[in-house]
Amino acid sequence: MPTQFLKSVSLLAVLFLTAAIAPSSTASEDPQHQPNGHAAGYAGAEACQPCHDDLYSAVNETKHEQLFRNKNAEDSGCESCHGAGQAHIDGGGDSSKIRSYPRMSDEQVRVQCRRCHQVSGDKPHVKKGVGCLSCHSIHHFQDKEALLVLPANRLCQKCHTH
Repeated sequence: MPTQFLKSVSLLAVLFLTAAIAPSSTASEDPQHQPNGHAAGYAGAEACQPCHDDLYSAVNETKHEQLFRNKNAEDSGCESCHGAGQAHIDGGGDSSKIRSYPRMSDEQVRVQCRRCHQVSGDKPHVKKGVGCLSCHSIHHFQDKEALLVLPANRLCQKCHTH
């Protein structure tokens, strides 16, 4: 009986050591990564472009194009602003499966913009409750430099009359 016990212990030790020194899983086997190499839930901007080429192209015309060079999924391309997109794709473009700015409150939008931009609460527009999207759009701008939805003089005149 002691011999059988020693054989069992030895077998368990070998199994344990084999598991301990086995090579780590690859990205495609890792539950934190998908087969496309992106973090779980993220699809990558290249997956957005076929359906949203006009929006994708608009971003590429601005300083925000640098987002496409970021390596961290949360800070890369379309998903840096809209969140992980795989569920949106898997849902056939279901807009409830992605961060959609028109459905967000001004404060929710401001929180997202603050991830990269300094948006001070003491600015006159912010104090008056003017939201970022009242003046700016990353996709539908007429002034490329400031991403204004209208040329500055026309935009300001919407609220500031003589």
